[in-house]
Amino acid sequence: PVAATPSNGLYAVYLGTAEAASIPLTRAMRSSVKRLDPDGFLLAADAGGVRIIGQNPIGVLYGVYDLLRTRAGLRWFAPGAGFEHCPQRPTVSVPDQVTLSNPAFPIRRWWPVCANVNSKTLDSWDWLVRNGMTLQAGKRLFAEHGAELEKRGAVLMDGGNNFYALLSDSLFEEHPEYFGLIGGRRVKQEYKRQPCTSHPRVAVLMAASLKAWHARPPAALTYLVGNNDDTLWCRCPRCEALDPPDEKAKRFVGTRYYTFVNAVAADVCRAHPEAELWSYAYQNFQYPPTGVTPDPRLFIQAAIHGRCYQHSLADLGCRINDRFRALLDQWGRLPNTVSTLEFIDATCLPNYLPLERVLAEDIRYYRRIGLAGCTFFAIPPDGTFGPRFEAPRFRDSLPAQWQAQYLAARLLWDPEADVEALLEDMGETYYGPAWPAMRRYRAALTGAFEGTPGHMYYGQSPVGKLLEKPGLEAALTGLLDEAAALTAGNPGAAARVALDRAWLRDYWQAPHRVYTARRPRELRAVRRQAGLLVDGRFDEPDWGRAEFTGHFIDLGGRTPA
Repeated sequence: PVAATPSNGLYAVYLGTAEAASIPLTRAMRSSVKRLDPDGFLLAADAGGVRIIGQNPIGVLYGVYDLLRTRAGLRWFAPGAGFEHCPQRPTVSVPDQVTLSNPAFPIRRWWPVCANVNSKTLDSWDWLVRNGMTLQAGKRLFAEHGAELEKRGAVLMDGGNNFYALLSDSLFEEHPEYFGLIGGRRVKQEYKRQPCTSHPRVAVLMAASLKAWHARPPAALTYLVGNNDDTLWCRCPRCEALDPPDEKAKRFVGTRYYTFVNAVAADVCRAHPEAELWSYAYQNFQYPPTGVTPDPRLFIQAAIHGRCYQHSLADLGCRINDRFRALLDQWGRLPNTVSTLEFIDATCLPNYLPLERVLAEDIRYYRRIGLAGCTFFAIPPDGTFGPRFEAPRFRDSLPAQWQAQYLAARLLWDPEADVEALLEDMGETYYGPAWPAMRRYRAALTGAFEGTPGHMYYGQSPVGKLLEKPGLEAALTGLLDEAAALTAGNPGAAARVALDRAWLRDYWQAPHRVYTARRPRELRAVRRQAGLLVDGRFDEPDWGRAEFTGHFIDLGGRTPA
């Protein structure tokens, strides 16, 4: 029963925000309530009842789900009933405690992609809040599903790659000077080219569009002012004069981008001091500008496009990630709130990559360098897709990476949590009786992913090489057979093992067949970094960096060896 006052004979569970005067609190509880962060919650229990208190309603919701997870054993590994776990227990015990839980990172978000922007993705929305993540949605989605979003504490945020939305191409005929000079002529944006950001009226018009957007209900001004999604920038003398020599030599445009965004932010914030404006560090303006200082009120979303996900950013041995460590270090020296935008969905990386340990190291690294968190590109499996994205690989994108997504959500709240204990809990709970075999399967899969020479990033995803180690494919399929045998009489566990078998087939074995049919007949020598002993053991680090080479022939030159 839900009531405004306790019921005789029943143990009370009090839910409310910090100002709720009707919740009985001890001195220790009151002291903890004062230290609540906006998303945090207090879980307190004694003979007088359980209290779950948040500074805001979303904190209360996070606290309820935390209690259900830690004390009742519920789990929500990915969106949808197939990834939920709800044990049947006669009692739920909550020990005496006064536990304050504030998230380590204020920014813990998804950026849904591929699905229609009006998709009512209740399973995905539930998954986010049940695992301590922030539900982010735009005004168009609020217009359609405001009540459902508000129940889940959704943050209203719009924008992205959207100069075209703030400066209409319909102005081109009357004012071509507002638009980019590209290839010797003024051209419309058409969702990709940038306008002439040095023209003083362009900043004024875009700021006016933002203020008009703010006026439309529901009132909110959290907006990411990002370029149109391309590197085509205006080449007029006035725009190019903004590029410092060091940026011009590298074809960077950070100074002109932030000169422009600073002007828009100043205009908007004069009218709306409460505005929360975001900007990108992206494409050819990933690095901080050298000719201007970004407005300190701007939230910086560093789109670490091109980083290697086969290695953590904390792994100093990954040369691909050197520049991303430098990039984040440079942004970290500025007073802005900086977070990352992560590209791990099926539009950027292959499916079914065991990223959990890489992301765990990344999140702890972000904590050490003072970032505010991260946002993941994610494809909601329950979304409505158009013809371009209505394909299994897009719907599989998030479920096939559930371990990484779930672990990342847990660590964004508490990066000091025991990763090994979390992985064991995840596997034992999800796979049930099959876990002894699936534990070895996941270890072999992870070892192949992290140990295969090369790098994995947007535009460079050599997933076909992951099964090159002799005997690995047979070992993986054998472990799946062993796991399936352990699920006899447990159809739920059997279905989950079958999913892994299908994902291995579609996202590792199929690309491997293509790769082996096409790979060049050549030996690729890797530069030695340490000593090698030819003893047949292959345990030195240099062997791990070497690529497998096959297709040898006998001395006659025709017969395969």
